[in-house]
Amino acid sequence: MDAVSVYMKAVVQRFSEGMDCMTEGEIRSMLREDRSRGEQALFEKYYSYVYAITFRKIHDYGTLEDVEECVIDVFVEVFRRLEDIQPGSLKAYIGTTAKHKASNVCRTLSARMRQTESLEESLASGEDVAAAAEQSEQIGHILDAIAALGEPGNRTQP
Repeated sequence: MDAVSVYMKAVVQRFSEGMDCMTEGEIRSMLREDRSRGEQALFEKYYSYVYAITFRKIHDYGTLEDVEECVIDVFVEVFRRLEDIQPGSLKAYIGTTAKHKASNVCRTLSARMRQTESLEESLASGEDVAAAAEQSEQIGHILDAIAALGEPGNRTQP
């Protein structure tokens, strides 16, 4: 078992003790009575579930910190939308939110990796980065000048 798996198992076990027996109805009741305690109970009950979903999607692209940040983002979203979630569908809503948030994080991390790889390739190839940046800036100025001319046929004839 690798270090990441051991860590994940310990985290999941820590949060799943004691709250798994609460039902959605009990959590909703607790939320009505004391929002803070209810949110804590919801977090403790579903933390391992959300962590497992986000870890499976993100671990190939990011760090454990990326996974943990995504987990927190999921719960922030769920807490903001609690009143809109239909009774009996809390776990499904949480799972779907976790999948969507994790997919978004993967897309962001993947794009960042591609951008970094492209930069590394440019530097390794000996490409003159300063010259390329200057050329890009010149092209931008030319395109701005062309755009300032307006549409063809809209100019007055001398």
